[in-house]
Amino acid sequence: MSGVVRLALELNPHQVLTERGLFHEIELPPRRERRRDWVAVENGELVGHAQAGFEWAVPTPGKGRLWLSVADEHRGRGVGSELFDVAVAYLRAEGAWRVESFVPGDPAGAGFLTKRGFAQTGRNRVSGLDVPQASAPEMNVPGFRLATLGETRDRAHELHAICVEGEIDMPSDEPETEVDFESWCREEFDYPDVSDEGSFVVLDGDRPVSLAFVAVDPERALGYNSMTCTLRSHRRRGLALLGTGGRARAPRDRERRGQRRHARDQRPARLRAPLCRGVLRPFRGETPSRLARVAPAR
Repeated sequence: MSGVVRLALELNPHQVLTERGLFHEIELPPRRERRRDWVAVENGELVGHAQAGFEWAVPTPGKGRLWLSVADEHRGRGVGSELFDVAVAYLRAEGAWRVESFVPGDPAGAGFLTKRGFAQTGRNRVSGLDVPQASAPEMNVPGFRLATLGETRDRAHELHAICVEGEIDMPSDEPETEVDFESWCREEFDYPDVSDEGSFVVLDGDRPVSLAFVAVDPERALGYNSMTCTLRSHRRRGLALLGTGGRARAPRDRERRGQRRHARDQRPARLRAPLCRGVLRPFRGETPSRLARVAPAR
């Protein structure tokens, strides 16, 4: 586990990935994802990793996904090609008619996929927040109050309902309408790095209506916004900013707990609420993530 995590963070240091998080992803993925992992080892050293699975939250079957990671000093030796072939063969055998992959600001990785029939279809923008330097507007929406995720874990089904509406409205080529409760728990609610203290829920009286989940890596002093959403009936009231702003209004508390950076992977178009008004900015020198697509797998 440690070798896979180390390689992933070398290639994309802005993500939150820990050994316990990776163990959870491999052991308890959403069932419809059908995830598989492979590693390449040379002289006892892990030099490559591949992950393949399926989009589990959309109604159309057969939409495969794969991720490849190869250490810089071992590229150009066929490691990536071998991992790619194994992963695509698995997806084809499982019925994939399309394969997608993400490239986190890696021109060489993008070129590797382009040579194999991929074409760019979109970009994700990753922005960062320097927590000790952050400021956020004081938000007070009458009739609503904030609670931590830890205080509302007994309301799991209500939190799931919020995420269902949020996922459907996320920009994508197909709405994610199949976010069942068990799969959501595996991917979001029960993910071990999601912080009970750093994630917030907005309550309308006693009813959860908006939420912001944050995964935290204390050793690297990094937080990552994994989900922010609001029930449709309660949008355009500033509740998303109320929830996300709760994370930035106490920078000293976060600094004491060790978190100094906060990142967000923001898909373009219909996302309405920023993490924290006026303080989000792209990572310097970081190319937005690139989404690639291959023709039907044959």
